[in-house]
Amino acid sequence: MQPTLSVIIVTFNAETQIERAIQTVLAQTFENIELIIIDGASTDNTVSKIQLFNQSKIRWISEPDTGIYDAMNKGVAMASGEWVYFLGSDDVLLDECVFHSVFSTFDTTGIQIIYGNVISKSFKGKYDGQFTYKKLLSQNLSHQAAFYRRSLFQSIGQFNTKFKLHADWDFNLRCFENNVTSHYTETVVAEFGAGGASRNHDICFLQESLLYRSIQYFNNSGQSRKVSMREYDQYWRLIRNARVRSADKLILYAGGNPIPDFLLRIVKIQKKIPDNFLQKGLISKGVMALCFVWNKRVSD
Repeated sequence: MQPTLSVIIVTFNAETQIERAIQTVLAQTFENIELIIIDGASTDNTVSKIQLFNQSKIRWISEPDTGIYDAMNKGVAMASGEWVYFLGSDDVLLDECVFHSVFSTFDTTGIQIIYGNVISKSFKGKYDGQFTYKKLLSQNLSHQAAFYRRSLFQSIGQFNTKFKLHADWDFNLRCFENNVTSHYTETVVAEFGAGGASRNHDICFLQESLLYRSIQYFNNSGQSRKVSMREYDQYWRLIRNARVRSADKLILYAGGNPIPDFLLRIVKIQKKIPDNFLQKGLISKGVMALCFVWNKRVSD
């Protein structure tokens, strides 16, 4: 028996994109679908485009919200399906059989997250395989690839609307650190728009969610161990993008976790580099490599 699925599309001034997104949902061979559209009081013809689809499967509202994740929380509150899936207004499902492919190949009993892959014009190939908590500390699981049990939003909590661009990343981290049972499928679920807001840095999220968890993970995996260049680069970019330029701030965001010496050295070095240079990829990468070699010598 097919489970029930609530597809949630969040929109704002998406008149040129929303029809195609809706069509790919309604074309699914999977039958037990409801489509919930949360529009943020668009000022263009988005609502008119939605009204063209006079189907019982669709429910929608149009009202002001405080951002993407406020709207997504509203969608979850309206949902009645066992599973919840989020599709952006500029995203499309890969084909009409994708939901059937995801839910028909294995027993979902006891599974709380199912996720596959996505594609986009912004990169080559599929994004991005199977995730672990460690991998999730360096990159997010695309919400266009993921199906969540609706009950998760009661046990884990809603999206934290304090994080304007990466509340879904924070939610995924909370799921994985609470050992939520997940299942990975190689299915490519959707093609997502190349120009989404989430491509930018959410400094609040980096400072108050990701930095704390990254330091905690490093400590739990053995504080005395040496970091590889790849790991060092990951922490370098995290400190840079979170704009942590003092030891006091690093201590604040570490939340009581012991701070590895190499992180304090990264902060001290980045503080001396003008931000406009630090944000230039080649310059930052070159300085990072030199600092890694120096850090390795200091640590030996």
